Amino acid sequence: KKTHLKKYFRGLDLHFVSPSFRCIQTHKMIWPQKKFKINNYLIEQNFGDWEGQHFLKIPNIGYLNNYKLFKFKPPNGESLEDVVNRVKIYFGWIEFFIIFKFIKSNLI
Repeated sequence: KKTHLKKYFRGLDLHFVSPSFRCIQTHKMIWPQKKFKINNYLIEQNFGDWEGQHFLKIPNIGYLNNYKLFKFKPPNGESLEDVVNRVKIYFGWIEFFIIFKFIKSNLI
């Protein structure tokens, strides 16, 4: 898997990484010499009041189909939909930056 990731991301000058310890650690292990930028938009889902709780202490919410699960928010947490929207905002900024950099470097 390590070589597959290296092939997929080759040629990129900068990687964007979640601030979670395991993401930073994994990046450093796979690409020890590669620069990376930490961004909070890329952090994992916030489980609110359920964060860090043992599985048995989390109430059984029953079966949720994909749509309801996508929309479901733990108390004081965020839904998968919230995570997707947060990450989309960040990738929109990255895309803007890349396009701007390309246009700027190709102006006559």
